[in-house]
Amino acid sequence: MSVSAAGRLAEHLQGLTRAEMAAVSDRAGVPRNIGARARAGRKVGATAYMLLCSAAGIDAATGVPTAKVPRGGYSIVWWIFGSGLFFTRKLKRLDLRSAADLVGVSAATLSRAERGQPVAVKSLLRISDFIGVPVESFLCFTGNTNCNTLKPKEWAEAHPDHFTNEALR
Repeated sequence: MSVSAAGRLAEHLQGLTRAEMAAVSDRAGVPRNIGARARAGRKVGATAYMLLCSAAGIDAATGVPTAKVPRGGYSIVWWIFGSGLFFTRKLKRLDLRSAADLVGVSAATLSRAERGQPVAVKSLLRISDFIGVPVESFLCFTGNTNCNTLKPKEWAEAHPDHFTNEALR
């Protein structure tokens, strides 16, 4: 039996004390009661799930430990997620119901996702797998949902050695 996304996150958070859990919630930028819900294995929103996974140092899709990279304040850009889903579905020449069956979610959930509306964590992970890109690809780190640049241009110009591809300079 596979463990749900909420269960994987809860497994990693179980060993934390209340103070440590509060610190993880604060680092993730989510309310402490949401962190407590996640620790108890209860459902939390997709954005809160992604933030807590990042702060706890686990991969959101697999539950495997990764380097801790707390990024408070980012959010899922649902319209980009929906666009990716729509184009993937059209490229595979699937209607909505066929795609929903293939992904393992309801047609209504797939329709909501395509329209850029939030979906549950489990659905987010399944649809991201169907699209074929990591779920982190749909995150906005800058607060500007029209631009997904991780570092400002000034930083990039000050650190040209950071980029190895000549085309990025």
